[in-house]
Amino acid sequence: MGAVHIRWEDYGITISNPGGFVEGVSLDNLLVVEPRPRNPFLADAIKRIGLAERTGRGVDLIYQGLLRYGRSAPDYRSTNSHSVAVRLPGGEADLGLLRVVIEEENRSHCPLSVDSLIALGQLRQERRLDTATLARAIQRDEAIARSVLERLYVRTHGRITRKEAVELCRISEDQASRLLRKLTGANQLKLEGQGRASYYVVS
Repeated sequence: MGAVHIRWEDYGITISNPGGFVEGVSLDNLLVVEPRPRNPFLADAIKRIGLAERTGRGVDLIYQGLLRYGRSAPDYRSTNSHSVAVRLPGGEADLGLLRVVIEEENRSHCPLSVDSLIALGQLRQERRLDTATLARAIQRDEAIARSVLERLYVRTHGRITRKEAVELCRISEDQASRLLRKLTGANQLKLEGQGRASYYVVS
């Protein structure tokens, strides 16, 4: 077994661990692949004795720990077949963004998802975001990215209309209607009003 190396530099912390990603895990699916511990027996033993809440949460926790404070996402691009390396950006926390995150988590009584935090981080940096860009960032298809954007918009602004969904997601009116109906059917949104005056709020 090799040593774990930790470097503390001006721009943040870099941690490298001997051994590349386990089979089936790559930079392209890191956020969505099923958890695959390097040693399943050791992982199970750690969980049984209470040292871990459950396995497979490490990457999510790293993303959440950085993004909710307005920092950039962890950078795994230095990983190779011999070592997994991740750079954790430093810098001052964005207290305004953290306040938004905490208010939403208190309102919904659950933590914001990694997908929503990634979307907030992208919006913080670029000021605008389309579904194709978000889909690549969260490693999911564009339909899921649209749902994330719409829910985030509703949470931030309190409501969304079909016209706003068209502009936000850059889709047709029919596509926007189907997406809004799907989110309403899943009890994520609730329709208020009728006809041209209708809009959707968080269910």
